[in-house]
Amino acid sequence: DSTKIVVDDGIISSEEESQGASWTQPVVAVLKSVRYALHQVFGERLARTTGILWLVWFANATTYYGLVLLTTSLQVESEKDKGEQRCHDGEAVFSSSDYFAVFITSLAEAPGLLGAAFLIDYKGRLWCLRIGMLICAICIFCLLIGGRVLQLVLLFISRAAIEGTFSVLYVYTPELYPTQIRSFGLALC
Repeated sequence: DSTKIVVDDGIISSEEESQGASWTQPVVAVLKSVRYALHQVFGERLARTTGILWLVWFANATTYYGLVLLTTSLQVESEKDKGEQRCHDGEAVFSSSDYFAVFITSLAEAPGLLGAAFLIDYKGRLWCLRIGMLICAICIFCLLIGGRVLQLVLLFISRAAIEGTFSVLYVYTPELYPTQIRSFGLALC
């Protein structure tokens, strides 16, 4: 009941030497293919690429979710600045204008996605990634100076930009890995 795993240029195949197949054979084959993929992804040739991609994905994810949380926090803070305390049992109570502001900034993801889809082939993946992150960073820093309407516009632009960079990353990341391990490399990011 033994299985030979032949690894040749990244192609993994299984040959059964006997008629009876055990339930452990597929498990062993999967574990060996995962070991091979990990060896490739963290090997000499791709280790630096994988590390950089992890940093970019981490920065994108924390920025995106930070902006989502910041949207509601800024609405509460802008009401405090006006001297209005709208709290009930220690929790903020939102008005309809607050919910509208959150809705508007959430809609920003559609233009970000469409903009990235258009520009990715026209300007290139790296250009779109760099510009999207730069626009997002500038808008986040400018949030400190504006009033409520300016903050809403800056949040809209920054969420559109970060959504665009996410879309570019989902296309760009697999292209950096060899065909045999593309999905594995993307899954690790």
